[in-house]
Amino acid sequence: MQGDLKEKLILLKKVGKINEFSVDYLLRIDLYLTTHYQSSDNSAFLLHLAMAINRASNQQTIDPMSDDLWRQITQRKCFLKAKSLWSRLAEKAPVHFSEMENRYILLHLTNIVGRNQNG
Repeated sequence: MQGDLKEKLILLKKVGKINEFSVDYLLRIDLYLTTHYQSSDNSAFLLHLAMAINRASNQQTIDPMSDDLWRQITQRKCFLKAKSLWSRLAEKAPVHFSEMENRYILLHLTNIVGRNQNG
């Protein structure tokens, strides 16, 4: 799947939504998730992350996530593992993400981690 993803990321770079550093960062995350979590289709997550990078770079915000949905995410047994994973990945991010962006990112990562460990 990395070929299709790479093409989409390059297109986002060409239209000025993300830069080369962001493309490399996102492809490294894809490789990490594929290798460590056997997650073969990370496109939805990584395209969301690409747009989150764009929003953060342009000081734009995302619509708020409902507290109800956030509570459901945080109650999943794989949430802490996903949160730890995101802490490590976010350290190398090209931007700082808002709390609301982090919630949406953790929604995706919780699903990826949960698929890998049935939780």
